[in-house]
Amino acid sequence: MKIAHIIMTPMTGVGIKQGFRGQEWLDYRIEIFKNYTLKSLVNQTNKNFLHILSFRQEEENNKSVENLAQYIETTYPDYKAAFTFDGLMYYDDKFSRNPKNVIMNLGRVAREIYRNNEAFGMNPSSALADAVIKFGFLAGNPNRTLAKRLSNTLANIRKIIPKETGWIFFTRIDSDDMFRNDTVELIQTEQPGFKKALIMRKNLIKKE
Repeated sequence: MKIAHIIMTPMTGVGIKQGFRGQEWLDYRIEIFKNYTLKSLVNQTNKNFLHILSFRQEEENNKSVENLAQYIETTYPDYKAAFTFDGLMYYDDKFSRNPKNVIMNLGRVAREIYRNNEAFGMNPSSALADAVIKFGFLAGNPNRTLAKRLSNTLANIRKIIPKETGWIFFTRIDSDDMFRNDTVELIQTEQPGFKKALIMRKNLIKKE
C-alpha cells in the first residue's frame, strides 16, 4: 500500500484580519519561514513528502509570494513544494459557532490586540470591537466556503500525488515553527488508520 505524505504550511488565511495583517507582516513572515521553517524541512532525513504552502486567493499575484516560489525553486531545486491559493484546507475553529469557542477566541484576540496593537492598524478598542463583530455576530461565515476551497485544492493535489496512493499522511507546520531533522521519519513510522492523529506536545529549545 503506497502512502503519500503532505506537509502543509498555512501562510495566509488563518484567523483574524481575514488571515492577512498587511504586506509588511507577510514579508516578515516569509523571511521567518525561509530562515527557520523551510530549512528545518529541507534538512529532514526523510524527504519523501510534498510541502504545500497555502495562501488566500488574494495573494496569487503578490510579488513577495512569487519571489518566495522562485527562491525555493532556485535554492532547493529538488525540494517538492507546491503553492495553493484557495485558503485553508481545514475548518478554522476561530470562527466556530460554539459559544465556548467564541468566548475563548475573543479572549485570545483581545490578548493579541493589546500586546501588539500596531499590527492591526487601529487603536486597541477599535480592533477589539472589530473582532467582537467578526467572531461573535458573524461567527462561522468564513467556514461556509470550506467545501469549495477544499475541492479546488484537492483537485490540484491530485495531479501531483500518485494515483496508486492508498493513504495520505497530513501534517501541519506553521510558518514560524521548526521540525527536528528526523520528525518526518518519525511520523512515517506510524501505521495509517482512521481518526488517528500524532501530536507533538513537547517542544525543546536548547541554549548553546
